[in-house]
Amino acid sequence: YLRLLLLIEQHQSVTKASKQMGISITKARKMIKLLGESLGGPVIHGTSGGRLGGGTTLTEIAQTLITEYREKQKK
Repeated sequence: YLRLLLLIEQHQSVTKASKQMGISITKARKMIKLLGESLGGPVIHGTSGGRLGGGTTLTEIAQTLITEYREKQKK
C-alpha cells in the first residue's frame, strides 16, 4: 500500500502508479479505498482530465504516513 502511495506521489497519477506496480487500476483503487478506510479518511485527491489534464495528489493523511515511514527509514 505504501509503495502505491509513493508512486502516486511521484507520478501524480493512480493510472501511472498502478502500471508501474503491474496491477490493474481497479486493484489500485480498491487498495486506496481500503487504506483510506483503515486510516479514517481519504488518502488521495483527484481531478479529472480535460483540457488542462487531471492529476492526483495525496491528502494530509497520506503525507503523514509517508513522512513517518521516511523518518523510520532514516533510523
